[in-house]
Amino acid sequence: MLAATAENLTDAELSRARAQMEAGLLMSQETAQGRSDHMARSIEVFGRILRLEELLGQIRAVTVAEARAAGQALLDGPVAVASVGAKLALAA
Repeated sequence: MLAATAENLTDAELSRARAQMEAGLLMSQETAQGRSDHMARSIEVFGRILRLEELLGQIRAVTVAEARAAGQALLDGPVAVASVGAKLALAA
């Protein structure tokens, strides 16, 4: 499924994903906890607090080709397995 998405992502699917990300981001700003989470994550990832408008601009600027390339990079990267409990750990 992920491999197919990396190859066949459409503009409509990317638009839906953008809308969902934007809605989640904007709704998270409605609480003090959400705003502080945004600031902490921004500092951790970017080394500074990104203004909301800047982050939304970055989300809106992603193209289908860039999203496909990011998906392919995930597929081409190393595989990781996580488990909880002895039986699952042994199975991995």
